[in-house]
Amino acid sequence: MKIKFTLLFSLIIFIQLNLCAQDFEVAPVVMQFKTNPGETESRVLTVKNYYAETQKFTLNLVDYTLDDQGNKHSASLGSTERSLANRLIVNPSVVELKPNESAEIEVIMTVPKTDSKTRWGMIQVQVAKEKTTADADKNMATGVIIIPRIVVIVTQSPANNTNFAASVESLKEIDPNENGLRQFEVTIVNSGDKVISGKLYLALANLETAEEKRYPSKEVTIYPDATKVVTLTLPNIIAKGKYALAALYDYGSQKAIEGTQILIDQE
Repeated sequence: MKIKFTLLFSLIIFIQLNLCAQDFEVAPVVMQFKTNPGETESRVLTVKNYYAETQKFTLNLVDYTLDDQGNKHSASLGSTERSLANRLIVNPSVVELKPNESAEIEVIMTVPKTDSKTRWGMIQVQVAKEKTTADADKNMATGVIIIPRIVVIVTQSPANNTNFAASVESLKEIDPNENGLRQFEVTIVNSGDKVISGKLYLALANLETAEEKRYPSKEVTIYPDATKVVTLTLPNIIAKGKYALAALYDYGSQKAIEGTQILIDQE
């Protein structure tokens, strides 16, 4: 009974969250600025209210950090070295909308003349609800507070900043997956100052026959100063023998493909 209750409770929360997400719309959800030092650039963010009643929405800029899996974690504004604090203005930061009414929010990026650094943050757009006694009692009973929220990811990287640099630092085998296929952990480091997106893939060469095979790639994005760990799988059982296995990262036609390799045996 306890397991069933837990599953049912989780399902209810999941449904509530999805219903909340459909009650208002924000576009776009990704804003990529390329403002050069000493310049100002303005974009428009649209918020639309689908609720059956008038709602007030708040727009708050916060920082975020990334773990080695690339997951984003919000942080207080100004707490990171790559913060957009004092560079990004959201105007207005509070808007009240009637049902089916929309508003255009001005997002202004101003970059100091001495700043060519890539930076990032997120704008949290959420319903501003006043807490009532009934809400407090409800939250105490469920232990869950649901606040409808949509996050807009904002990056700023000057167009004249061309410091692209990444490397594949390590490749090691880890435990097989549930299907018994061999898995490998690849560590990528972004040593430059640009957000990099590229294709990471495995290439296998049989040392006896010289036969080579390249496996399907995975799109990998990595931020400056970050290290990212990615798991790749050999999608089929390989024949017995000795092999050279390479992990290769291709992140642009103007850059050489980065990679590293190890020797493996297939018994």
